[in-house]
Amino acid sequence: MAQISPLWATVLIWIMLVTALWALLSAGNGDRLWLRTPIALYAGWLTAASCVALGLMLAGHGILGERLAALAMIVLALVIALVIMSLRGDTPEYVGAVIWALVGVVVANLGTANWAVLALCTAGIVMLALSAWQAHAGLSRADGLSRPDKR
Repeated sequence: MAQISPLWATVLIWIMLVTALWALLSAGNGDRLWLRTPIALYAGWLTAASCVALGLMLAGHGILGERLAALAMIVLALVIALVIMSLRGDTPEYVGAVIWALVGVVVANLGTANWAVLALCTAGIVMLALSAWQAHAGLSRADGLSRPDKR
């Protein structure tokens, strides 16, 4: 599909992202290993892949330049990830998948002089990692306070 119609492939990957995010936000708190973790990894990967696909479409059709499209889509991926992290802070696997994708972007751009993309990805990795750590620390404190045996 992607080689026949890149536009429709991009639309489909965004539909996949929306449904994966809905599934993640709807997933219960039980069965983390076999339910939430796979959905979180899939949704995180789709967050990155959807933004990459849209960036390629914008640059490929001359709507934005390559660098501007890359920067805009990295920002979009970071915003989506932060929103999802704020809604589902108990699932750091989602952010881990987005960070993994950003590391891939950094590695792919190491041999280039694309300093803006490298800097934005690096800042995004740090920001997402800190956000996940803070969410985890906050949840751990809240969990400890809610259990009488943990006081």
